[in-house]
Amino acid sequence: ALIEGDATLAMTLYMAKNPLIALAFITSLGGDEATEQFKQAPRALRESLLFPYEEGSAWATQVYKRGGWEMVSRAFTTLPQSSEQILHAEKYFSYEAPQKITLPDFKSVLGPTWKKLDYDVNGEWGTYLILDEFLNNATESKRASAGWGGDRFALYETGNPDEFFVAQLTAWDTPLDAREFFDAYVTRTTKRYETQELKSTDDRIEWQTSTGGVAIELRGSRVAIVEGFPSSTDANKLLRTIWQQR
Repeated sequence: ALIEGDATLAMTLYMAKNPLIALAFITSLGGDEATEQFKQAPRALRESLLFPYEEGSAWATQVYKRGGWEMVSRAFTTLPQSSEQILHAEKYFSYEAPQKITLPDFKSVLGPTWKKLDYDVNGEWGTYLILDEFLNNATESKRASAGWGGDRFALYETGNPDEFFVAQLTAWDTPLDAREFFDAYVTRTTKRYETQELKSTDDRIEWQTSTGGVAIELRGSRVAIVEGFPSSTDANKLLRTIWQQR
C-alpha cells in the first residue's frame, strides 16, 4: 500500500499538471481480456489486489497533506505496521501498533491426522473481507472491523477437502468494539452455514454445521473463534486452549 500509494499519488499529481499526457494515458488503457479475468476472480482476491492502489493512494494522500513528499519518503523508514494504519491514517500518525497474539498448536486436541497449513494475521482489512463475504453489507462490515487491535489465526486440515479447522483470536480497542465484531461474526456464521444452535449465552454461542462445529466466545475486549472442528472434539477444550495461551 505504501509503494503503490506513493506511485499512484505521484502519477495523479503529475497528470493533473499535464492534462494531455493524462488523456493519452487514459486512451492507452485497454485489456478487456484481463478485465474479464479479474471480474471472474474471487471477491477477496479482487479487493486485495485493489487495496494497495485504492486504499494506499488515499493513505499516501493523507500523509502528503500532513508532511509533503518528505513525510511520504520517511514512511519507507517508519513503515506502516498494519492494514489498520492504512485504513485510518491517524493511527499511522500516532503509530498505534497492533497487539501481538499467539496461538497454541491444536494437533494434540484435534488428533494426529490434522496438519497445520497456515498461521498468520488477517488485520482489519482481512477481517472486513471475512465478514462481508457473507454479510454483504460494506457499511456494517467496516463498522464491525473498525476498532481492530490485533489477531492471529491458524488453519488446519486432514487432506480431505471437506475437513478443515480454523482457530482465531482477535483483540479490540474496547469491549464495545469486541461486542460489535462478536455480533457480526455470529450473523456471518448463520448466513454461511445451515446451523443447528447447540448452546447460547450473551457471550458464547456454539453451533453444529454440515462441515463441523463452530463456537465463538467474547471475553472483555477479545473474541475467540473455533470453526470446523469434528463432533468428537470438545469445543470447551478448544476454547480453553486458546484462552490459556494468548
